[in-house]
Amino acid sequence: MILAAVIGTFSALDVDEGPASVVVHPLFMVGTIGIVVWHMAKSTLFQATWMTLIMRGTTVGWDEVEAVVLTTGSAHGTVELGVMPRPGGQTPTLDVRPGERLVDIPMRVVVPASKVDVDKLHWAINQTGRTDMLLIERTAGGDRVLRQSNTRGAGCCW
Repeated sequence: MILAAVIGTFSALDVDEGPASVVVHPLFMVGTIGIVVWHMAKSTLFQATWMTLIMRGTTVGWDEVEAVVLTTGSAHGTVELGVMPRPGGQTPTLDVRPGERLVDIPMRVVVPASKVDVDKLHWAINQTGRTDMLLIERTAGGDRVLRQSNTRGAGCCW
């Protein structure tokens, strides 16, 4: 939808030739890329890369993380993910939203269960090079380690 609006605006400018096109086309492309990047940054609930973790638009480095905690979300078909900071870590604290269960963890987000892949999360924490980071499942019975970074662990049945 955003792309259609941008294309419509661009075609209405009618600057296909001449000196104006030399300025307008690059500015248009930079502006479009900026809009897409801004939208992705604001709409990303959870993303794990080899270098950082993004949760509800807040970025934290893996060096600040002790564990990623997963639990069944309060709404059907959801999973809640939380980031436990390392002792002395500077993990930002996100506001608690209605229905969140991991309220003792400063960063947390609820996502569709279909979007959570423990193998991919394990891959992301392995890319940090650390061997002390954990993937933890929290249930009513307590916390259980699912995986540890850069080690072979039992598969998860999430």
